[in-house]
Amino acid sequence: MISNEKSTHDVFLLTENGESVKLKRVPFTNKESASSFDELWLQELIEKYPEIIPTSQLGGDYTPLICIGREVAVGSGENTGYIDNLYITPSGMIVIVETKLFRNQEARRTVIAQIIDYAKEVQKWDAEKLDKIAQGYFDNFAGGGGKHYHI
Repeated sequence: MISNEKSTHDVFLLTENGESVKLKRVPFTNKESASSFDELWLQELIEKYPEIIPTSQLGGDYTPLICIGREVAVGSGENTGYIDNLYITPSGMIVIVETKLFRNQEARRTVIAQIIDYAKEVQKWDAEKLDKIAQGYFDNFAGGGGKHYHI
């Protein structure tokens, strides 16, 4: 369990067999652990466990999410940005995820604008471009490459 200093309540995990396990709190501000809980860590976490994104609340068309890209370049020149996590659903819907940590003060101001800019670029893609992006992901990330890639 990750928390900040303001969290004071105990949190328990209920297992499938009905047992409860008290989770250990790990503060973000702990100097030993703070560097490991960054946006890259968050990107990797939701890449590995996309079910933690509550897309089922939007309807059945948005689940399950299938990761097809991380750090996907969109735009060009000075307007180049990177989609943190890119997913596709079984019904063919594209889902863009931009990760920001709560401690990142720019998060509130910029994340919505970033998503709008990214969506504007993504709507220009065709199936061939999307296929290249997915192939780039499987070549670079699924194999552990972990680097930006341009299509």
